[in-house]
Amino acid sequence: HPIAMAKGLATADWLSGGRLNVAFGVGWLKGEFDAMGVPFEKRGKIADEYLAAIIELFTKEWPSYEGEFVSFKDVAFEPKCAQKPHVPIWIGGDSDAALKRCARFGTGWVPFLTKPDDFRAKVDYITSQPTYKGGPFEVMYTLASGFIGEGHVARDGRGKSIFTAQEMIDTVGWMKDRGVTIASFAIPPVKDASAYLDYAQWFVEEIKPKFK
Repeated sequence: HPIAMAKGLATADWLSGGRLNVAFGVGWLKGEFDAMGVPFEKRGKIADEYLAAIIELFTKEWPSYEGEFVSFKDVAFEPKCAQKPHVPIWIGGDSDAALKRCARFGTGWVPFLTKPDDFRAKVDYITSQPTYKGGPFEVMYTLASGFIGEGHVARDGRGKSIFTAQEMIDTVGWMKDRGVTIASFAIPPVKDASAYLDYAQWFVEEIKPKFK
């Protein structure tokens, strides 16, 4: 429910001192919607209402919203997000409907099936929409998942779990050339939390200084 979702997100952002980003997608697997009793063909309209309601809750002193799928009025909603006007909202998806949703609600885009060489054209489409508000805009491309079983979508040969330092540096440059502003790499298999922290420290010391 969008009120519960908004409450959880705003609270997490407040508790973390403004370190939360959130990405939304409408989904694509009809069986999941059938299992939840949600009309698959209305998922886009539902998503638009929920996002509008969430932003209303994030930004208004006395939020109210009237829609087909969610309605409320004169509610108290605290704490607000630590980040202003609210947490960054990224929209995932590649369809025209997803890109228009991104223009209306988003501060960033998370491509799924779009090829990296086509990123800039998609961003141009987003920013050309009449609902686009301008301002900083992120393109998030993750290499944190790659080949996960037969039939899973594989982005490209860069979608692997272990990168050398130079491969990371080269890959970031490759993504930047295609308009990517935020990227993530997979953590290689580690045995415990201590090993995870060691790897993160290596990344901070060896990779991060290569970029500004």
